[in-house]
Amino acid sequence: MGVLEHIEPIEKLCKVVSEIDRVFKEYCVVVPCINTVLEPHLKSLRWQLRDYNKKRRIEGVGVNYFSDDAWLKFDGFKDASIKRFWYIPGILLNIMIYKKK
Repeated sequence: MGVLEHIEPIEKLCKVVSEIDRVFKEYCVVVPCINTVLEPHLKSLRWQLRDYNKKRRIEGVGVNYFSDDAWLKFDGFKDASIKRFWYIPGILLNIMIYKKK
């Protein structure tokens, strides 16, 4: 699964994360890492680290970036583990949030 970065507002994201934990005994969710070099949705370098007022946007598409620690603070991910991995080495860095029995 990999669309959590688009769910807004934050209250809705909290509910979705809790529902993932409620429904699945094991899961793996992939989200873009805040330290990725290239923002994959907008194809822009370090977009997620720019001043909010200077960011290019796609109309109607939100993209949320959280730190590794912040993702694990969602109630539904409290028992999850996290691992960073390069999807495209040196360019696209992702986070895998997972729970195994």
